[in-house]
Amino acid sequence: MVAITYVIVRKDLPSFIPDPRAQSLLVVFLKSLYDSDFISKCQEDYLFLPVPENLREIALKSIESLTVSSGAPTWIKEVDVSEDGSGTGEYVISNYRSLASVGDIATLTKHSQDTKDQFNMITEDLNQMKKALAAIEEAELARLSNQLRQEEIDQLIEDIGKRADLGFIIAIASLSLAFLCLLMLIRQQTFFRRNETKSTTATVTSRQK
Repeated sequence: MVAITYVIVRKDLPSFIPDPRAQSLLVVFLKSLYDSDFISKCQEDYLFLPVPENLREIALKSIESLTVSSGAPTWIKEVDVSEDGSGTGEYVISNYRSLASVGDIATLTKHSQDTKDQFNMITEDLNQMKKALAAIEEAELARLSNQLRQEEIDQLIEDIGKRADLGFIIAIASLSLAFLCLLMLIRQQTFFRRNETKSTTATVTSRQK
């Protein structure tokens, strides 16, 4: 760890730093001295006081005025996992990863959590669908049960009607048969009476002779 009171840098970086990558990296380093993402730990743990805002603006303008080679690459800062994979590329300063696989693991973990959340949502939807289907099935069974009961009642009424009609026919037939028997009995009695009358008349005539 180095405690810096001030930094003096030549404006023409290529004049003393031949590597363009190192030139742009130095620019990033100088900017990081005024970046709260980098120096916040020093402020929290070691109670470093930040640079006053007016002085910070002057310093950043001075850093922007530094000259670098035309081929100097642009460094990027990654403070969180970049899902597009840019954090694993070249010229990346990352507070998050030390290896490329760290970002991949973090991305997979996030995707795994997203998948778990989606699975829970789907499970909840399925449970709601099951409840709805159970309610529909119960209502349909009740409707069919009522329909079957009504059909049974209608069938019973129809059977009773048929039995009543058959009983009525049998009753009429019985009455008709009884009436015929009665007629035959009356006819026989009439026949017997006539024969008795004829026999009595013949006997009286015979005695008179």
